Amino acid sequence: MKSILKKIKLNNQKKSKAKKITFYALLPIVILLVTFNIFMRINLVDGPSMLPDYLNRTVLIGSRFNNHYNYLNIVTFQPPKSTGLSQSQFIKRIIGKPGDIVKITRHQVYVNGKLVKDQAYTNPMDNARYSSFNLDNHSKIQPMTYNKEGQQVNFIKNPLNIAHLYANGGYVQYKLNNDHYFVMGDNRPISNDSRAFGPIQTKKLRNKIIAKTNIRVAPKVAAIVNFSLLIIVWGLFIWAI
Repeated sequence: MKSILKKIKLNNQKKSKAKKITFYALLPIVILLVTFNIFMRINLVDGPSMLPDYLNRTVLIGSRFNNHYNYLNIVTFQPPKSTGLSQSQFIKRIIGKPGDIVKITRHQVYVNGKLVKDQAYTNPMDNARYSSFNLDNHSKIQPMTYNKEGQQVNFIKNPLNIAHLYANGGYVQYKLNNDHYFVMGDNRPISNDSRAFGPIQTKKLRNKIIAKTNIRVAPKVAAIVNFSLLIIVWGLFIWAI
């Protein structure tokens, strides 16, 4: 009887020791995971609008609480209802900030009169061939349209007319108010962005992207892996307490 009790005691001691090791091993992981899910968010590139630098399904890390947005920051946001995709999430680059005047010509973008130079990560645009214009976008900030001579012309809600305007040297201009941003995708020829649906309100911005990974996964896989990892680690941690 004594030998049985002794074995039970030894087994309990071993289990207690194993729990302690598990507890202290998992504690920093739990803290890291909880902190990450509170302050950060996993985002996925969906589609080709951020090529060539950001491939479809690339995993990005976004900050939930960084509300200071600057030029060329990459942000995620809820697109307007006019896109028909208001339940999804767009990823674009900030081109214009509140108070700016954004001018769009056929091939170039100007902010407050200064040319926004194409970078290695941008594909050149030709707005005369751009097919994503949605001039019934109901944006609070509607563009002003000008001909080649700089004379304001009537705003006709027809994408073909806008393409024609660009093809003949005209341009479109936005004056941003104090809570709107002008965003564009790096793959300018096809990106569905502020050229199509207008500037984005600050309250629609969700995350500022702070890190890019080399991981590419399907959207549901990323969410399942993150949730499952959190549950497994948390379960082991509770067992070890």
